[in-house]
Amino acid sequence: MRQSGRSRVLIRTQPLGHNYGGLMQAYALQTAIRKLGYEVDTDRSRVEADADRAPRSGLKFRLRRAFYAARPWVWPKPLLLDEAKFVSDTDLRTFARNRIQTVALLTHGRRPKRRLIEKYSSFVVGSDQVWRPLYSHVPSALFAFLPADLPVRRLSYAASFGTDDSSEYPSELRDRTRGLAQLLDAVSVREPSGAALAREIWGVDGAEWHVDPTMLLERSDYDELTSAGGSDELPIVSYVLDRTSVKDSVSALIEETLGARTYSLTRPFPDLKTFNADPGKFRNPAVESWLSSIRNARLLVTDSFHGCVFATLFHTPFIVVPNPERGLDRITTLLNLLDLQSRLVDVSAGADPAEQVAQALASTIDWDAVDRTIARERARGYAYLRENL
Repeated sequence: MRQSGRSRVLIRTQPLGHNYGGLMQAYALQTAIRKLGYEVDTDRSRVEADADRAPRSGLKFRLRRAFYAARPWVWPKPLLLDEAKFVSDTDLRTFARNRIQTVALLTHGRRPKRRLIEKYSSFVVGSDQVWRPLYSHVPSALFAFLPADLPVRRLSYAASFGTDDSSEYPSELRDRTRGLAQLLDAVSVREPSGAALAREIWGVDGAEWHVDPTMLLERSDYDELTSAGGSDELPIVSYVLDRTSVKDSVSALIEETLGARTYSLTRPFPDLKTFNADPGKFRNPAVESWLSSIRNARLLVTDSFHGCVFATLFHTPFIVVPNPERGLDRITTLLNLLDLQSRLVDVSAGADPAEQVAQALASTIDWDAVDRTIARERARGYAYLRENL
């Protein structure tokens, strides 16, 4: 562990309050580092404020968004889908505000003042697809805002490329980020393929693989969050980020087989007119309720990586349907690690969904073995952080 008069850590991650998985990995990484004895802040700067990336919206939208943050269920009604999504995520932002200590490091595209960044002894980037150009401003996720001569630790923890396809990095971006990546004192990736990508794209060798930050915390840590948001046992819970006809058919097969109805944790709305007719109907559940629903489910049906993670932590049987657009590598990595490949229902190759669903439902999960593997990898993750912070 690096010895220094400072012991404060800054975490750089995706913007907070937009989805459960991204929010929970940010919460978990901050909590884990705090358990090691550090003071921790998470940068709440939006991606659009970084470097040369222009804001997505103008002053009018920012003013309206500030209004919704204060009074989300009153007029004026949203005029854009982005505004409606912002309103529907009110409870997620409440969790971020109350549970994650944040600082605005980057504002209006400017570099942070040196006196601000000198408060920190280490800068950590992680985890959820922070190195995927499709979702993230990669230079800022490699600390482009830090002076090269600043004597601090730069490292990643379980940073994800979100894919095993290096073609998402054009040559210009590779050239721009290679030097930044080579300044990192330690590199940790979330998928084994990430080590190969770091080598190919940036010439960085020796990247270590670690589990997602959410797995650094134990079930008891999450049980404390759910104690105030508990719910009765639920038969089938669905956490599907992107509905498709295939996923709908799989859900219908499961309902028919188990003779139970499905409770959905997502609140999609087709258009603004529908949303504005009853905004409360589309308000996404609070994080505490979301966790409780997964914990208390008889079965979770999901296409989400973090849905799978929390199912394993809570010992909830689950079935996962692939979501290639969001990245499949992270899900297969998790299933392979925990020897839970049988929970995957993938009909992309023309397989019979009824047969796969039947096999998945019939398979049993050795939760003791799952717990042992998670405990081992949790210890490895903490050892890496202790050594490199």
